[in-house]
Amino acid sequence: MKIPTVTYYTLDDINFLVVDKKPCTDAEKKVFDAAKKGDIHELKRFFEMDRTLIDSRDEYNNTALIIASKFGQKETIDLSIGCCVT
Repeated sequence: MKIPTVTYYTLDDINFLVVDKKPCTDAEKKVFDAAKKGDIHELKRFFEMDRTLIDSRDEYNNTALIIASKFGQKETIDLSIGCCVT
């Protein structure tokens, strides 16, 4: 009897395979980088210049909030949530 092969995918794998990817703008790339590093001053500056950057998504469908969460950037998470609710 042949045992079937099972493949497991992570959420990032599924996003990569399914999500329609679009190139990020330079501003979006800088926002995602700032979220990853926890640079709240840079993020705040970008969010004040362009509020739509709060909802922008990278090629894996992650927002700055999701990226900050993945890298444990608590202050960045708080800033992102605060910008979303005001």
